[in-house]
Amino acid sequence: MRKTKAILVSGLLISILSPQLDLIAQEDIGLNTAGVEIGQLGDCFDTYRFGSLEIELTPSRNQYKAGEGVIVKGTVKNGNNYPLVGIDIMARVVKDIPNANDQAYTKSIEEFIVGKNLTLDAGESRDIETVYNLSTKAEGGEYEMYFFGYQENRFNITGLSFTDDIYGSRLSFSVENNNNTGIYFDQTRTTVGGQKHINHAYVTKHEAGKAVDIKIPLKNTTDQVQKVKIEANLYKWDGLREENIERTNSREITIPERGEVEMVETVANPYLPVYYLKLKANIADKSEAQRQESLSNIRFVVENLNAARFNWVGLNTFPKAAGQEGKIVTCIHNTSNGVANGISVETKVTDQNGREIASSVYRGDIGGAISAVEAQLPKDRVINKALITSVLRDKDGKVIDSVNIMYDCNTIGNNKCIAEPVGQIIVRSIVGIIGGIIVLGLVIYSILLQKRRKSRISSNQ
Repeated sequence: MRKTKAILVSGLLISILSPQLDLIAQEDIGLNTAGVEIGQLGDCFDTYRFGSLEIELTPSRNQYKAGEGVIVKGTVKNGNNYPLVGIDIMARVVKDIPNANDQAYTKSIEEFIVGKNLTLDAGESRDIETVYNLSTKAEGGEYEMYFFGYQENRFNITGLSFTDDIYGSRLSFSVENNNNTGIYFDQTRTTVGGQKHINHAYVTKHEAGKAVDIKIPLKNTTDQVQKVKIEANLYKWDGLREENIERTNSREITIPERGEVEMVETVANPYLPVYYLKLKANIADKSEAQRQESLSNIRFVVENLNAARFNWVGLNTFPKAAGQEGKIVTCIHNTSNGVANGISVETKVTDQNGREIASSVYRGDIGGAISAVEAQLPKDRVINKALITSVLRDKDGKVIDSVNIMYDCNTIGNNKCIAEPVGQIIVRSIVGIIGGIIVLGLVIYSILLQKRRKSRISSNQ
């Protein structure tokens, strides 16, 4: 019985290790995988280029009536020499309000997705078309749309989704409507911790552990009392991922005719370097066609706190041909100007069979500058499918964040998959066949041993 168990365990181990046998065979013919590199920090911007996603969108005409659809058409182009996967294009609709000093502030009206989960090959341009349906209650006047492009719901490629002053591109249109009333957050009067907050300027700074009150008036310019639904989501860093939500609440309030209510959100014990509050107001009991919304996105910094984060993770070439150089790049930085001590980041690239292709490790300190940890991809290997997995930990080993990004030649461009060298295919096939034969033989042998054992037991009875 012990002999049978040993054989079964040996068969299982051979089955598990068969991908490694493949790698050993590849090394024998010169197809080495890259080893772990405990690297020094390099320059992220050697590979990652902010603003490299070109968004060129225009409305079908310059003027619309309330209730009409604003048809937006144009292109999105990847200006990099490597593909971008998991790209979203977001639009923010705003309406200008000049203040007494003629400095432009905005009413933020709505946000919506123009393009979702796009894959763009190196240099590829993609046609984009969407319709923004104006409310029948939309106020007359001048409007703008700001566009932002980000990757995997976390990496800013063009524009910064948490600001109004840094966007990828914008367009303008006007709305004809006699209605000039509604509700809106008066962003000209926002305060954070007693400091004036300007949505087109630098964020305010505050002390760690000291309560921060965010205050903003919500105005009702109509001649009727309005019941308004309020949603408040407090995020760490930005508002792209649900995982970043620190706190959420919703409630309904009443605003008197031509009156206002001061909205107050308090961060009682700020312990993170950066917070981002998204406020949304809707007049209750309105149909979608008659909706009247208002947004306010408020970001602030807590000083003398440190936390590392990913800025970008990706391959600088894909798919990769044999003989072609390539690397995996992991960009990280501290979320303040200080230093996050003792962080670690481990990144690996695996193929479609789960075999490791390359990996990198960095352990040490990280400052506010965006830095890169890199590892070379095996030069002689063809890579048509790759999964990037990266894990960022703090000094205590606690996972701060993790990233999984899939690259697949079948989803990038036309006929982008690269034929593997015959030797590589033969090696993989032979190793797979041999491993399968060995495991099958061991299983059959174990079955025969069991039968012989049962036969001996029967004969002895």
